[in-house]
Amino acid sequence: MCSVPNTVTPISVPKDNPVLKQLLPEHQKKVLNQLSPDLPLAVTANLIEDENYWRRCCTQRWPVCHVDEHGGSWKRMFFELHLENLLKHFIPSTTDPEVILSLLPLYRNYVHTIRVDQFLPPVQLPPPLQGGDQSDSSSEGEMEEPATDHYQLGDLVAGLSHLEELDLVYGVKDCGMNFEWNLFLFTYRDCHSLAATVKACHTLKVPPAILSISRI
Repeated sequence: MCSVPNTVTPISVPKDNPVLKQLLPEHQKKVLNQLSPDLPLAVTANLIEDENYWRRCCTQRWPVCHVDEHGGSWKRMFFELHLENLLKHFIPSTTDPEVILSLLPLYRNYVHTIRVDQFLPPVQLPPPLQGGDQSDSSSEGEMEEPATDHYQLGDLVAGLSHLEELDLVYGVKDCGMNFEWNLFLFTYRDCHSLAATVKACHTLKVPPAILSISRI
C-alpha cells in the first residue's frame, strides 16, 4: 500500500505520471492539498481535476473570483481567465502567436467563454527621419498607412472544443492622455477574419458581442 508523508513538504508531479490517479481517494486528497499552485500547467492541466486545487490556483492569482460566471467550475475559471489575460496583452507583430497557440492542448477542453475587454493594435513606431526636405515634398496620400489589425482568432477558436460565447472589445483600456483613434479601430481585416471565425465555430450558443469605437 502506498504511504503518504504527513509532513507538509513540496511535492512535484512528473508530467504524464499516472501514479496520482492510482492512489486511494484519501491519499489523493493529502497529496493534492500539498501541491503548489505554481506547478507548470503542462503538468497539471490534464492530470488534476480536483476543484480545490484549482480554487487555490485561482485565488492566488486573482483577488476577486466569481466562479459562478464560469459554470461553477474553478478549473474552467482558471483556464478561461488565463487565456483572456494572454489575449488582452497580445501585441500583433510583436508577441509570438505561439504564446497562445502552444497552450491549446492544455485548455482546449476547459474554455467555454472568452470575454476580452481589451484588444491591442500593433505598436506604432515613429516614421524614420528623412534628409533634406523630402518629408515636405511627400504628399499625405503617398504616406503608408500603419497596420492596425488586431489578433486574428481563427486558429485559436478552431482548437477550442467547447467554446460557447465570445465577447470582445476592440480598444485599449486606460489609455488616458495617450488616446488616439487608431487604438479603437475595427479594421476590414478584423471584420472579415472574425466573420469567418464565427461561421466556422459550430459550438457557439450565444451570439458574439463585439464592441469597437470608430471615428465618425
